Amino acid sequence: MALIEKYGELPLSSNGISEPSTPTASTVLAHIFNAMLTSARISHELASKTVSCVIEAGYADVQTLNSSSWEERTEVLTKGGYTRYREKTATALGDLCEWVLEKWEGDLNNLRKDAEDEPQRIKSKVKEIKGLGDVGVNIFCDTMQGLWICLAPFMDPRSLRTAETIGLGSDVEQMFEAVGRDPEKMASLCMAITKVRLEKRESEFKD
Repeated sequence: MALIEKYGELPLSSNGISEPSTPTASTVLAHIFNAMLTSARISHELASKTVSCVIEAGYADVQTLNSSSWEERTEVLTKGGYTRYREKTATALGDLCEWVLEKWEGDLNNLRKDAEDEPQRIKSKVKEIKGLGDVGVNIFCDTMQGLWICLAPFMDPRSLRTAETIGLGSDVEQMFEAVGRDPEKMASLCMAITKVRLEKRESEFKD
């Protein structure tokens, strides 16, 4: 698919994650950071830069995050340009760490197992995270479906509107068929459509 070839990439592969194609505890937590940070009312560029800074600080390792101070987290967020929401988000990262450690033994893969691979149950549990609303949960499902394949096929409603605009239609199952029912390719397709939407490149794909 030309759209994937031009704009698709493995989610978080350009943000410094060491194993973007494997659902390690660190990779799953990084996807939560991504959902939390990019769902705020802030430019996509700054949010993505901040995701990279949080990963660079080692916070995808829950023990490293746990040992960080509120001030240190604020500094990392400031480095990424996330100044508008830095105090609130530094607190949210601390709350997230506590939730992951106490409820899921430091590994969010235990959340998926507890939900028995049921997408709606996964979404409900992820939504327990403070600072993560419906938009954030949708972003998480968009990017994680390549790793937690039980989430596939999924597409953020905002991207679905873009898909329809550029001629892909609005049937998620049909799009999943078009990528060979490959969850990783579906995640890449979602990444590509998100890029088209955010960068207003729809005209490149209209007939």
